[in-house]
Amino acid sequence: MAQSTAGLNVDHLRERLMAADPMQRVAALHNLECELVRAVHPSTGRLAKAVTEFVARGMPFYSSLDPHYLAWVERAVQYWVRLQRPCAEPATPKVVKHVALPRERRAVARLINI
Repeated sequence: MAQSTAGLNVDHLRERLMAADPMQRVAALHNLECELVRAVHPSTGRLAKAVTEFVARGMPFYSSLDPHYLAWVERAVQYWVRLQRPCAEPATPKVVKHVALPRERRAVARLINI
């Protein structure tokens, strides 16, 4: 079972998204947004965009029996699980090539210690 640093697990997230109290649902959606901020592995590029768009759209009309709302809850839970996965590969540092500067720019670069 996926567990976050905030102590919220998948079952608790699902329970809060299905709660009759709207503040519980809003708090659960906010937790998903916070988890996105905590996820720092490099595979989150597309995932981060998808979660950001998902959270930005907000919650659909709440009905515990509506198949559209239930599908929305499942999508939120799936995003949560994907954000909980550890990174499979370590991030590789970006290599920056040294570019030769013209003589005037080299003098300026030395003055400002680049």
